[in-house]
Amino acid sequence: MTLVVLGLIGHFYLGPKIERKVDRRLEDGANQLEERLRKRFVDLLTGRSRDVIRNGAGILPGGMGLIGNRRPDEDDLGE
Repeated sequence: MTLVVLGLIGHFYLGPKIERKVDRRLEDGANQLEERLRKRFVDLLTGRSRDVIRNGAGILPGGMGLIGNRRPDEDDLGE
């Protein structure tokens, strides 16, 4: 009986709550990544210095880490 109650709680309460949290984090990460890519593209089109773009490209793996829920390490940052 206890396992049935725990299963129902997990299925109807915890499952949807966790799913909403994951969806929200994925959406936030995707929005941040999209904004960073848009900014890089505009910089490229407006002829902004390649060095500035290259230095800023180190931020991009950080955005990718938000989606995968991992923190960027030193290799990702180009240091």
